[in-house]
Amino acid sequence: MRSDPQAPPYVELHLAGRTVLHRITMSTIERRLDPAEFIRVHRTSMVRRGLVTSIERAGDGSFVLSLSPGERVPVSERYAPSVRALLSC
Repeated sequence: MRSDPQAPPYVELHLAGRTVLHRITMSTIERRLDPAEFIRVHRTSMVRRGLVTSIERAGDGSFVLSLSPGERVPVSERYAPSVRALLSC
């Protein structure tokens, strides 16, 4: 999931084989989703925990998640400690 900075409060939901634009804020969707299944990784992004294959440190010291479909998602400094803690469980 990613929020669309050009069209707030819309969120792009990446579903099986398609992307849907939905009128909702990231904070609202975060409250509605099970935190055991979804991780907020950036103010504009959330990912399903089961899709995460690895967390890597980028050259600038930031973190990037690799997801099973081959996508890479940046992790903001704000969310890095909680993301690392959740994924180490």
